[in-house]
Amino acid sequence: MNELLEIRQLNGFYKKKQVLTGIDLSIAPGEIVGLVGESGSGKSSLAKAILHAGIRTEGEIRLTGKAQMIFQDTYHSLNPAMTVGRIMEEPLLIEGRLTKEERKQRVRDMMGHVELDLTLKDRYPSELSGGQRQRVCIGTALLNDPKLLIADEPVSALDVTVQAKVLQLLDRLNAQDGITLLFISHDLRVVYELCNRILIMKDGRIIEQGSDEEVFMHPKEPYTKKLLSAIM
Repeated sequence: MNELLEIRQLNGFYKKKQVLTGIDLSIAPGEIVGLVGESGSGKSSLAKAILHAGIRTEGEIRLTGKAQMIFQDTYHSLNPAMTVGRIMEEPLLIEGRLTKEERKQRVRDMMGHVELDLTLKDRYPSELSGGQRQRVCIGTALLNDPKLLIADEPVSALDVTVQAKVLQLLDRLNAQDGITLLFISHDLRVVYELCNRILIMKDGRIIEQGSDEEVFMHPKEPYTKKLLSAIM
């Protein structure tokens, strides 16, 4: 199977500071890969490198198709002056291929797909719960027809019950639609629940990787063991 994403010997820099060193990874279509590390380990920098967003890179990044980002902070990633329906219609409007009614129907269909009540389309982000806002973000990202979703701490600001429902949604989107997911988190417990494979980052490097069972049950690196001890 051809890889959806291939990264080889990637270095990344903010101004003169090196934040990524020698990154090698590949993600196959349909995989759910967890990227785990503490704050400052380089997780978000790697996501920005994949998206070519605000970081200088050296090395090779090959991505087949589009990638879209889902952020932790739904307050700042959703325009507070727009209704849900208008927010979700925006990528279709920019693309410019569909009529107004076709766009509105796509938005209605997507709202149902991410389990949002259609009555919410005329609400503003401030009127929604955290879980509802995250579903709006997921649905809006999917309207661009991405092959890869990069989810940067998408459930860390949610309570445990809502976390579980959002994780179930992501799992369903993977199973039904074949969406490939790079799931970024500091919490190995959440990653173990969702992901097929786990990458551990520290100081801008991937220091350990393997299946969810291998990393969770038989960690090799002291840093991985430290992360696991924090959730035991």
